[in-house]
Amino acid sequence: MKQIFKIFLILQTVFFSKETFAQSETKTDAIFLKNGSIIYGKISEQLNNSTKIESLCKNVWVFENEEIKRIKFDTLIENESNKISISPKEKGFYWNSNLGILLESGNENGRNLSPSFQTELGYILNPYIRIGAGLGIESFDLQIIPSYFSLSVFIKNNKISPFLNFKTGYSFPASNHPQYIYYYTESFKGGFNFEISPGIKFQVSKSAELNLNIGYRYQKLTSETISDWENSILKYEYNRLAIRIGITFF
Repeated sequence: MKQIFKIFLILQTVFFSKETFAQSETKTDAIFLKNGSIIYGKISEQLNNSTKIESLCKNVWVFENEEIKRIKFDTLIENESNKISISPKEKGFYWNSNLGILLESGNENGRNLSPSFQTELGYILNPYIRIGAGLGIESFDLQIIPSYFSLSVFIKNNKISPFLNFKTGYSFPASNHPQYIYYYTESFKGGFNFEISPGIKFQVSKSAELNLNIGYRYQKLTSETISDWENSILKYEYNRLAIRIGITFF
């Protein structure tokens, strides 16, 4: 357990290191479109009904003025190599799915890792905050279906940006059938779940990004044992290091 927390703290420090994400600043023009997109570059022409801009990627765009929400000149942004020319929507729905492993330290049964899958639908409140809800399938001492609410906080609206993700909810057993073990019957009930994980997102296109997360996963489950001479209730608490890779579509 202590090893898991130690690894988690080390990785968290690496993700948010100032040296890792040190950035220089420059100025450029910016066109904010009504559909939520932002074009960074140099405005070369403004007419009564249109505006022309050469983006940071050297592409030339011409927009009707009725498409434009606002224009900012000499806008301060991070270095051009790290800023995407067309950013994701400032608001709108997203869908994320991820695959991962849950790593346990010191399992006396020798089972040190188990698979995890999650899928989530959410909403982008602004470029820095997203909320969502999702379901998954995971294995502990039994297979469970975690349901959860999610909050993601992004540090920068860049092509590569660190973020912090929080998940919490309730998990259900994948099967409610009691297990008959020799002279007693055992049935599992669900329990509270929680996860906190720093991560990095990589923008791969206007409508998709890759996500890497490494964090702490907590799960609580309850089992009821019934035999001819007594009934008992056992509470289980699981602590895991969660490593995930996922993709998000806008």
